Amino acid sequence: MAAFGAYESLVGWRYLLRRRRRPHVLIAGLIFLALGAGLAALGWHQLQGQGKAIAVFGEAQGIWRLVLSIGGGVATFGGCLSLFGLLNAFLTVFSAFSAFMVTIGVAEVILVLGVMNGFQARWSPYH
Repeated sequence: MAAFGAYESLVGWRYLLRRRRRPHVLIAGLIFLALGAGLAALGWHQLQGQGKAIAVFGEAQGIWRLVLSIGGGVATFGGCLSLFGLLNAFLTVFSAFSAFMVTIGVAEVILVLGVMNGFQARWSPYH
């Protein structure tokens, strides 16, 4: 029994005395976020200058609509990477991943409920 107690105290000290993590993942995520936002803004600006509608579906895919779409995807990836990097800077990788997935899951539920609430308001006879 004494051997198990000694092992558990070593595991505790391992997490208490670990070196601080460098925020490499957070910095990479912020770079991707800025790059994606810049590409999306460039695509948006060029489409507005041409007088075209900003829509996902519709006309044939042009180069600026493609730039807008790629920018949105890169910005989304950068946002997720930044969130994980921020959590990983303060937590262990296991705790950071768990908190990250809970955050993404809650965001999905909020998005679905918001969309369904919009549909309900649109088709409500009391509207």
